Amino acid sequence: MPMSSLPPVSTGALGGRHLLWLRDSAPILRAAERCRNLGAMATIAPVSEIVDPPDLASLDRALSHLDDYDWLMITSQEGVARFFSRLATVAQKLPSSIKIAAVGDKTADALREHQVAVGVVPRQLNQEGLIQALQAIPGWQGSRVLLPLADRARSQLAKFLEAQGALVDRVVLYQSREVALSELVLQKISSSDFDAIFYTAPSSAEFLFKQLDGDQQRIIQDTWAISIGSTTSAMLKKLGIRRIAEASMPSISDLVDKAIQVLGPC
Repeated sequence: MPMSSLPPVSTGALGGRHLLWLRDSAPILRAAERCRNLGAMATIAPVSEIVDPPDLASLDRALSHLDDYDWLMITSQEGVARFFSRLATVAQKLPSSIKIAAVGDKTADALREHQVAVGVVPRQLNQEGLIQALQAIPGWQGSRVLLPLADRARSQLAKFLEAQGALVDRVVLYQSREVALSELVLQKISSSDFDAIFYTAPSSAEFLFKQLDGDQQRIIQDTWAISIGSTTSAMLKKLGIRRIAEASMPSISDLVDKAIQVLGPC
């Protein structure tokens, strides 16, 4: 998707601010519209796109043998959408015997839209939270687990499961591919036009920095970074960004709430 900008429609809690989103999705479009209604200019300029992995053989093999698994563990809403899309492509169904764990409420809700009963949803909405929730459940340690993930997903959950004796099939469900920013967006970065940038994944920060020259990187390091969670914040710190505000919950709507809190109107 090329860059798009939504001009403000009123004054409000973000009046006069210019905000940059680095991903394009339906929730982000809604969030950008909310920013606009709060008085901000919202620019959407994706630095990556989500695509299928180059080889789907491992995933298709797992989907064709779902009866062999005791657990399915899914760690993102994107993962839910792509899992069931591919499941339909290979003409398979999810067996009723398989237990389901989701990394958080939004992922669980996405699963329930497919009439799936979710057995485990942690209070802490990340892999560490799911690990903690599983520790309170007896009897799964020797289970066979299907763990479909993004290519850049962290390995903490898989390592924990294997350390506890589970047989884990980790398969790549989707991957992020870099998208070049337009010259106009790069010019706006060079001119320090943006009051804050929303980061929804560590890869967003990495893909952004790869496209910037040294001067542009220094500008971004001094621009407010609104982070979706601790893993993304860790990447931002690694890249030298000095002003980081982390959403209270890992959701797109909470990113906007955090921007209101740290920025306010001009």
